[in-house]
Amino acid sequence: MDDARYLSVAGVHVNFGGLVALSDLSFDMRRGQIKGLIGPNGAGKSTLFNVIAGLLRPARGGVTFRGQAIEGLPPHRRIGLGMARTFQNLQIFKDLSVLENVMVGCHSRFGSGILAAVLRTRSQRQEEERIRAIAMQRLEQLGLQHKATARASELSFGEAKILEIARALAADPTLLLLDEPVAGVPHAEVRHVMEVIREINRSGVGILLVEHNMGFVMNLCDDIVVLNYGRKIADGSAQSVRHDPQVLQAYLGEDAGHA
Repeated sequence: MDDARYLSVAGVHVNFGGLVALSDLSFDMRRGQIKGLIGPNGAGKSTLFNVIAGLLRPARGGVTFRGQAIEGLPPHRRIGLGMARTFQNLQIFKDLSVLENVMVGCHSRFGSGILAAVLRTRSQRQEEERIRAIAMQRLEQLGLQHKATARASELSFGEAKILEIARALAADPTLLLLDEPVAGVPHAEVRHVMEVIREINRSGVGILLVEHNMGFVMNLCDDIVVLNYGRKIADGSAQSVRHDPQVLQAYLGEDAGHA
């Protein structure tokens, strides 16, 4: 496995009817990297995430993860390979506790089977205890352990975003796809979410994220891919992207260099 191409997107092309959503898009991501994906609404960012996660199959091109071609693999198989994601719109269970929400993310680790779950066998009880312990570890890692017994509906919006990240981490990924992790998060909580993501990355998890908050992206990401109408127009360090004339003109405006 080539660590410089831990995730590789090669010539991905997606059409929706007569609309080109992604046009021969290619880029690589290093193992353990934080890589950002930016562009205006309709640029193809969510489409790309759905291709990588297995929710959408491209017309041509493909994705390689950890040296394995994964086109055709369903989402749960990709989770098993070490890939997890969050979504732009929160998908937490508001009536469950914070801990129970994270336990849901451990589904890929269940090994006792449906019959064991129904009969409440010893192996099933042991599995539940292991999952509960894993979920609590994730909450502790992200600083939410003091909210473990609270209902998810009681969390602030920033805490709810962190909860969704914790649930994704419960699957023990090596690559985490974050879809707008601070969208709608109050300014006072944005820095905390950034520190949570950095802590996750320090533990060895690679991060690929979509985000419209340019200050957040520029301060957090090692490298950034910029899309325009489904095409890549830049791919490089935050510093190089910040001063790229094409990016400044197409996306960020003349003030972007001061973001």
